[in-house]
Amino acid sequence: VLGQAHDEGVFIADIDHQGGNVRLAQNAEGVQVTAGAGTFETKQANLLFGKKFGALGVSGNVNHYEDDGYDGYLTMDTQTQLDALLGTRASLAPGDMRDSVQKIDLMLTLEYGGFRFDGRFADREQTPNLGISTVLNDGSETPTTDYALNLAYAREMTDHFTLSGNAYHNYTFMDYTYQFFPDGAALPTPDGLQVWPDGLLGEPENKNTRTGLELQGTYRISAADTFVGGATCEFMRQYDVSARSNYFATPVKNVVIPRGAVSDVPYELTYSKNVDRTFLAAYLENLWDARDNLRLTAGMRYDHYSDFGGSFNPRAGVVWQFHDGFDAKALYGRAFRAPSFYELYSMNNPSFVGNPELNPEVVDTLELSVGMQPFGLLSGRLTAFRNSIQDSIDLATHETQDVFENGGDIRTQGIEAECKLDVGKGRYLSMNYTY
Repeated sequence: VLGQAHDEGVFIADIDHQGGNVRLAQNAEGVQVTAGAGTFETKQANLLFGKKFGALGVSGNVNHYEDDGYDGYLTMDTQTQLDALLGTRASLAPGDMRDSVQKIDLMLTLEYGGFRFDGRFADREQTPNLGISTVLNDGSETPTTDYALNLAYAREMTDHFTLSGNAYHNYTFMDYTYQFFPDGAALPTPDGLQVWPDGLLGEPENKNTRTGLELQGTYRISAADTFVGGATCEFMRQYDVSARSNYFATPVKNVVIPRGAVSDVPYELTYSKNVDRTFLAAYLENLWDARDNLRLTAGMRYDHYSDFGGSFNPRAGVVWQFHDGFDAKALYGRAFRAPSFYELYSMNNPSFVGNPELNPEVVDTLELSVGMQPFGLLSGRLTAFRNSIQDSIDLATHETQDVFENGGDIRTQGIEAECKLDVGKGRYLSMNYTY
């Protein structure tokens, strides 16, 4: 996606894979309540509402989700191997994995004139299925709290030119507890092996923010030819980095220094850094209806990050409606993923460390698809896709320390089939299959 354009007159909210996508017409008024349940003790309830108060539009969403996760059973884990090597009996395997999650997600949208405000709050409690050292444990928790604020404004400056912009601020608070190794594990220390009655415990904490400004212009040369261009400036920050633990890490993997009870760690010995980065981006895209049934799209985007440099990414597409109710698409795009602060600056960790020299991942995507709606109520689409990733960021295993590195190339390819039957009055049946 090159810009942040929104469908005109449509409320779009992304509630991730647990809540689904919600689309509420801007002029719709009312309340929609849904609930669901599934395997692994999955439960979900969702409240969607919208109402107009004169020129003011109010809409929102409340979503609650929880599940107990996949009931995986491990006959052995990393600690099993260590037990066999050291003569200990600390492993919880054979045993069940822990993988529960509970989440509350709140969203609110206000619209007045050309202004639009979006706010979202999410609180998530989660227990990972395995500890960070791939061992069964009963002492790891990974809760997060997030909020996102966005204020947007759009105005039609002339009959051919529309200008829009938005300012946003996102916040994440992470307060984890990791049990790297379970109760009774024996670990190497500079003074030899030592048994840890409470296991190896670490409690990292940090806050992250993203604050940015975006401007976008749309110029309609004609009804068949439109240019879209824009720019983004964003500042990202990781701060209030702190940790508590019952160990100090050493430069050698899994060799630690005991320090008794869990207590505060000096900043220079914490797991990461207080860091920030700035990025600037500019993009331009052209949408040209060469014929009534043929649209060509071409675009490019350039991003520059203060900590690793720039990335140029093109895209192109063709959409052809070759018969009433039938269309074909050919889409190509290149994108990149900047290395995270976690991958760059992790340190003083008994399991792995970051790498400040990482390059971004680059992915090229090609899609070919055919869509059909032979009757008013039935629609479907068949898509073939191929994704190629270069410089994938992987955790490389070394004898002395595991390190994030740019690895080899990754290719995924497959097909996706979708079908939907609309039976009216908001009811429909749908299914899809992906290989």
